[in-house]
Amino acid sequence: MAKRILLDEAEAAERLDGKRGLASVEIEFNGRCYGGMPGTKDGVAAFVAHHLKLVGEEADAAAKRIMGEEVGEIKTTPEGGEVSEVESYGVAVFRHTPRGAYIVPHQLKGCMKEAGTRLGYFAKKPGSKGDVVEMGTFAAAEQSMQVADDPTRIHFYRPDGEPTGDVRYFENQRGCVGTPKGRKSIVSDREYVEGVRLAFTLRWMPTKMSAEMVADIFSAMREIGLGSARTFSGGRFRIVKAEISVP
Repeated sequence: MAKRILLDEAEAAERLDGKRGLASVEIEFNGRCYGGMPGTKDGVAAFVAHHLKLVGEEADAAAKRIMGEEVGEIKTTPEGGEVSEVESYGVAVFRHTPRGAYIVPHQLKGCMKEAGTRLGYFAKKPGSKGDVVEMGTFAAAEQSMQVADDPTRIHFYRPDGEPTGDVRYFENQRGCVGTPKGRKSIVSDREYVEGVRLAFTLRWMPTKMSAEMVADIFSAMREIGLGSARTFSGGRFRIVKAEISVP
């Protein structure tokens, strides 16, 4: 008689987790971590309210002006007029709930992929990337679990364990890049969090990716950083604690 197996969602999750490694991690940012989401109407409205301190019709007018500049470009001519330059402006924010700003699993996966690549692990061990990318699951833990039924929202929190709340801070950043059409100035107001923590778990398939390799990757992620504006050393962190185990 053929063997018959019946599964529901809980049993399937339990079967898979029984085969996967588990890393429980808490990190604290050394300085500022910057948001990188393009400013939607809600994000720009938050910038106007929290950073520009505007309300009412004045706030609405400022938000419309910023949104207009964000989707357009202002042509400028540098001193001497030799090179045509284009100035681009934008607002970058974090995702938010009333409990505060949060990141999502793909941001941690992206940082982990970059760290594993820099360490040479993915090239040395074919298939190891799939252990953490396709079969890896990041989830909020402890104080970062601010939305009970949604572990994909990994909230920042203060070192005392309190949520960051709906207070937002912005920093004006300027840069310049070369394009086929000439130099382009990039000006942005970026939302940031500072001196905060994240707590999360990683479950991965340890077929090719060992616990030692995962520990090395987390160590490298400290220097790579999370969020945007990492060329300004944004998003770098220290590991407060980490426990890594395999079945």
